[in-house]
Amino acid sequence: MKNFFKELFRVNIQKIDEQIKTREIVSILEEISSLLPKSFENFFDTTWGIGSSIMHLFNTTKSVIFFYDDRKELYLPLFSFGLDKNEVNNFFLKNLSSKNFFLTGKQYFLSKSKAKNYPAVNNFFRNFNIKYGVFEPLMLHDKVIAYLFVADKSNGEDFNNHDMKIFNIMIPFYKLILQNAIMHQKEKKRAKDLEHLRKIDRLLIANLEPKKVIDLIIKKLVEIFNVESASVLLTNKKNNCLDIYSAYGESEEFVKKTKIPIGKGVTGLAAKEKKTIRVNNVKRDKRYIADETSKMNSEMAAPLIVGEEIIGVLNIEALEKAKFSSDDEILFNDFALNAAIILNRALKSNKK
Repeated sequence: MKNFFKELFRVNIQKIDEQIKTREIVSILEEISSLLPKSFENFFDTTWGIGSSIMHLFNTTKSVIFFYDDRKELYLPLFSFGLDKNEVNNFFLKNLSSKNFFLTGKQYFLSKSKAKNYPAVNNFFRNFNIKYGVFEPLMLHDKVIAYLFVADKSNGEDFNNHDMKIFNIMIPFYKLILQNAIMHQKEKKRAKDLEHLRKIDRLLIANLEPKKVIDLIIKKLVEIFNVESASVLLTNKKNNCLDIYSAYGESEEFVKKTKIPIGKGVTGLAAKEKKTIRVNNVKRDKRYIADETSKMNSEMAAPLIVGEEIIGVLNIEALEKAKFSSDDEILFNDFALNAAIILNRALKSNKK
């Protein structure tokens, strides 16, 4: 928190005063004082506020905040003003080459005529009748997490040097405020996820029979991740493979006949490498082992580890492509770590 405010007030006020007018400094401080409290409370309100703030300062008719969607592996609009969000979203999904101008991490300050030198940008400008636009990367450490796009001043004029001075003064503030909002959002989600896991742990501990524990694990996986398929595979040391102990959304025949060698398939690889594996499109992944009738598209597999021993693997699959995010992967991994300890205890208790 201390570092946040240290960075926030590092701006040289004297330098700002030399570049812009006093009334503009007042406007800038008003925008900051409005956005800063939001960044401690609500991520979406903060991003909405940044989008509307930039339009207010430059009197523009359009702005969009593009966030990187790790499910789609593409920058997509989180908020848009003056442009239909669904239309912008569909444009980028249909024109995947358009993501090329989001890869350099550089500021783009383009008029419609200059955009012709950038085919992807030109396509975007032409499709939405944009005359002048600025693309600005917003960084989190060394990673571009979002792009701020602002376009078309209401007076019809191009952005001038004075506009860019104000823009370059405001961008560091927007970056810090956005970073703060993301940090607090992650903290809140993490706290919620941990509380969710604690509740599940209490339920699992109360049921020490292996079948009941496994049935409850599958039930909770389906509920938490909203998936069409979930299974628990147990290690068969004798045959060096994974046996499907129980599954939801799979045919009985597939469950009975399938034995996955350690190191083969997504689940077998998760067991061998002792790490969670996330696949956005199983149809394009040669490792995927599934029922011939399967319509699944996304998969995650997490090893059940106790000490150094792999006792099994949790596996979930979904019809939707790119269903799982990096946050889902973290939660799934945490779920597997806790489930492994409780399931191992139940299996040992059952042998006594």
